[in-house]
Amino acid sequence: MPRSLEKKKILESTGFSYHFDREIYFNRETKKVFSVEAIEDNDPEWLNQKINEENNRGEWLFYFNDPASDAVKEEIRELLEG
Repeated sequence: MPRSLEKKKILESTGFSYHFDREIYFNRETKKVFSVEAIEDNDPEWLNQKINEENNRGEWLFYFNDPASDAVKEEIRELLEG
């Protein structure tokens, strides 16, 4: 199975949805957001590790190649919580 298909199956099986306009995968329950670039640039083991990390802070966690600016984080939060 190609790695991209494997990663897509991992995301979908763990409750992540794709947002076409923002090019992110998100899970409202676990409050995690992955950029498509971060998913593409890392291996499936990394993805599984990040998905399974506890989110004890109750805030959205962002997994991007480069840190997302506060403005981008706020836009995404508003979009997903709106």
